[in-house]
Amino acid sequence: MPTPFRLVRRLALAVPLMAALGACATWSRRPAPAAPHEQFLAGPVRVTRADGSPLVLDRVTFGPDSVIGREHARPHGRVAIPAAEVRKVEGRRVDPLRTSGVAVVSLAALVAVCAAFLVHTDALGN
Repeated sequence: MPTPFRLVRRLALAVPLMAALGACATWSRRPAPAAPHEQFLAGPVRVTRADGSPLVLDRVTFGPDSVIGREHARPHGRVAIPAAEVRKVEGRRVDPLRTSGVAVVSLAALVAVCAAFLVHTDALGN
């Protein structure tokens, strides 16, 4: 069984990494395909309908008259939206500014945790 210090050390490494995963990507607008052509996107795509409601889809096919894909969230059902009802299409992209910020903050947190452990072990005389 891990000691409490090992558990805290592991959490100190895991938490910044988990934060980094969410901050590295953002949504960016994608152009709709020309009318006679189809386009396929594998990754998550956020489709905003005319009423303003967003829907995140995977394995999306943009056809001349509809947008077809699978829901990103459970139950992963198949969704078809008429092209006339689609107001905006966005894909995920890496945001370099946020990624850099999270990397700097994570590194600072890691240094602070390591320093705290070094001070703690020196104070105990180990």
